Amino acid sequence: MERNPLYEIYSSHTICVDNETLDQTLARFLKLFPKPKEANVPGYHLTEIPRGLFGDSSKILEEALELKDAELQGAKIMALIELSDLYGAMQGYLEKHHPNTTMEDLAKMSAITQRAFKNGHRK
Repeated sequence: MERNPLYEIYSSHTICVDNETLDQTLARFLKLFPKPKEANVPGYHLTEIPRGLFGDSSKILEEALELKDAELQGAKIMALIELSDLYGAMQGYLEKHHPNTTMEDLAKMSAITQRAFKNGHRK
């Protein structure tokens, strides 16, 4: 079985290059994975997105790539569904790797980070 290059990129943690934003990087990577030619009719996504394992960070990455694909298609409802899936993938990650941490704990830290940005302490 041939290894998917996205897994190589993900596992080596070399995701962003130069001054490229993560959003630009994800869009660029999605172009590397077109649907196989034997797929006459595309499914929901126009690119072949590697499947992650629920409870692991690979599932979070899968859902983020599906979100980017939905955005590139201009499919607002699909993007919202992918956000919901991303939320579920994050819950699964917490349950597996940090069972004593909740989504409410993450929401609290997110609010603190937003406050820091708003007050000019982070840019």
